[in-house]
Amino acid sequence: MVKVKKQIHIDAPLEKVFDFVIKPENLPEIWPSMIKTENIKPSPKGGHDFDWEYKMAGMPLRGHSKILEFVPNEHVVSENEGGIPAKLFWDYRAEDGGMRLDLQVEYEVPMPVLGKLAEKVVHKINENEHEVMLANLKVATEM
Repeated sequence: MVKVKKQIHIDAPLEKVFDFVIKPENLPEIWPSMIKTENIKPSPKGGHDFDWEYKMAGMPLRGHSKILEFVPNEHVVSENEGGIPAKLFWDYRAEDGGMRLDLQVEYEVPMPVLGKLAEKVVHKINENEHEVMLANLKVATEM
């Protein structure tokens, strides 16, 4: 399992950023390789569970995301099942007139799909992907 940790300061109210991220329909807008989200349903824990389609190294993968932990405006943990087994940890806190988002993603590269030789390249691409996604979130919510 690979772990990627990223953080960003956003000059927007914490609640605005949190509300944007917890709506799965917003993810394709900010996440470059997220093709679509669908079958969005309220989770009993808060937030939403949904199906997704994602492109990894040019290959479309499908899966389902469900909420494991949900503390409004503070902390969300979701788990992906299917194409890319993963856990995503989103931690929000007020900081310097805006907010700080810490994102940790733990995932497994689907080896039968990509092959062992591509693993390191895919890890580097995914690390960059998370940086771009957070930068896009910053732009979307600071307006």
